[in-house]
Amino acid sequence: MVLQERIHAISGRNCRGYADFCPNVLSRGGAGRRAHIFVTAGAQSKNECTAIMSSRRFSRPLLSQLDSGKILGVRAGVKRHRFLGVWMVVVDGRLFIRSWNDKPTGWHRVFASDARGAIQIGTRRIPIRARHVRGERLMRAISRAYAAKYPTHGSRKYVRGLASPRRRRTTTELMPR
Repeated sequence: MVLQERIHAISGRNCRGYADFCPNVLSRGGAGRRAHIFVTAGAQSKNECTAIMSSRRFSRPLLSQLDSGKILGVRAGVKRHRFLGVWMVVVDGRLFIRSWNDKPTGWHRVFASDARGAIQIGTRRIPIRARHVRGERLMRAISRAYAAKYPTHGSRKYVRGLASPRRRRTTTELMPR
């Protein structure tokens, strides 16, 4: 049995459509931990697809470096332009960012149309892919992480603003490509 068939046999479901992201996910131990299944080209029908597992995460040393930093350089899309500084948090070993302004030309809208991008840590540039985040429990944990990471009096206004419903909708997870 090939890997793709094993994934579907374990999940007991078929992937739907030809989307870039397969809606079926497998539990992989631990609360809320899931393996992502991505659709590859060559799906045979709308009710069946070929899938592969992707479990790429940032390394622990890199996550601790990200967690200790305050500003992350982010470049959305593949076009060459400057890196923008954004506040980031690490929750359950995953990297998250939120947009203060959801402008049509902003990084959040670029990630919505093209998930590829890069982050900059010091002089190191790491290619990433972005994924929109849903889930109320995760959103609350991210808001708490922002409040804990940015506790100064000057940051308080922005932490409250990032917890507003309008800005919570822009929550994006960054993962290595």
